[in-house]
Amino acid sequence: MSTLIKSFCVLAFAVWAGAAQPGTGKFTAACSLPFTPTGGLTIDQSCGIFGSAAANTSEGLQNQAKNNFCATGTPATVTPAILLSLQGATAKAKVSFGSEKLLPQDRSTLQGGFSINGKTYHEGQLVHMAAFFIETHPADLSSGESVNCDTKKDPLGNDVHMALGTAYGADECTSVTAELSPHFRPGDWKILADIKPKDKVEKTTPITQFPVRVTGQLFFDASHKLCNNGKAVAGNPARQSAWEIHPVYQVDICRHQTLSECEADQADVWIPIKDWKPTGN
Repeated sequence: MSTLIKSFCVLAFAVWAGAAQPGTGKFTAACSLPFTPTGGLTIDQSCGIFGSAAANTSEGLQNQAKNNFCATGTPATVTPAILLSLQGATAKAKVSFGSEKLLPQDRSTLQGGFSINGKTYHEGQLVHMAAFFIETHPADLSSGESVNCDTKKDPLGNDVHMALGTAYGADECTSVTAELSPHFRPGDWKILADIKPKDKVEKTTPITQFPVRVTGQLFFDASHKLCNNGKAVAGNPARQSAWEIHPVYQVDICRHQTLSECEADQADVWIPIKDWKPTGN
């Protein structure tokens, strides 16, 4: 996509959002959703695209970016290593991140993108990634999150945080993140909402033995600090890059059990999560 067309799409999305959904209110998607939606969820009736933030604030802009279900085209393949390289490029470009007070006031640098190994990656781009689950959980149940209108104690009203990496049981500080938005979240994804870390279970959960492919938009979450010297910073998710796949549009499980047999762009090895059985067959 050319820079001009990409800029026009970003502007059109912003104009629609600003006109149709100022702050809280009913969430109305600007496009056909990329999955079969669940209807009647409370979060969709009470929380618009800017969440609980004002539209013209850095928080409102980040919430708007998080709620983009409209990325299209052929997915670009990313890996944890690419997302780590993107983090380095973003830091070099002096994009601020690390807390709610440090959210970038202008996301144009993120939307313009960065070149990694001769390919450009940018916020709002459709991507997919193959990796293993490290752990998953409903996020921010105690405190709530602005993008979800500060909903507390309701797993159906909050994101599902998924830590992904090169192996189940890998150090979470080597992980990258994908998030399942609560908006219209398919019931078939319930199995993904609570996958315990390897050191917290006596018996390995079958789904953790197979690579997962997540497809969605590339997004820079500037709200958190990253791991420092291999240790998570208190109050922040353990991970190595603020670049994540959020929201997730599609989840597939591989027929095989190694990443070398489960390349993200190899269509015939992936089973949609709604059709996957614990045997992997």
